[in-house]
Amino acid sequence: MLYRIMHELVSNALKHSGASHILVEIVRYDDRIALAVQDDGCGFDPTAKHKGMGMGNICTRVAAYNGNLLVDSKEEVGAEVNVELRIENQSVTPSGFRFSVFLRANKLFIFAEKIKR
Repeated sequence: MLYRIMHELVSNALKHSGASHILVEIVRYDDRIALAVQDDGCGFDPTAKHKGMGMGNICTRVAAYNGNLLVDSKEEVGAEVNVELRIENQSVTPSGFRFSVFLRANKLFIFAEKIKR
């Protein structure tokens, strides 16, 4: 589920924003997973009706997990989309870690760091 949401957000940024930088950040907490996707592209009006199904699919997926979706975008400034999905059972991924993925000049950088509590 998280992968599909992230894939759609990154695809939208690559296709439509003209961004030179895209940041994807995933943080695993004890009871939720937070995903943030930021770009420095042209931005968009989040209240406008969109032609495609992408944002609608994202909203449906977030709602299915009783999650939260926050879109902050201004034209000519870029966009930031934050998603939080609640998780009920523990997985093998330890909580308290932040995973960041940067796309710069067609190179992908992945970082993992432990969050201080």
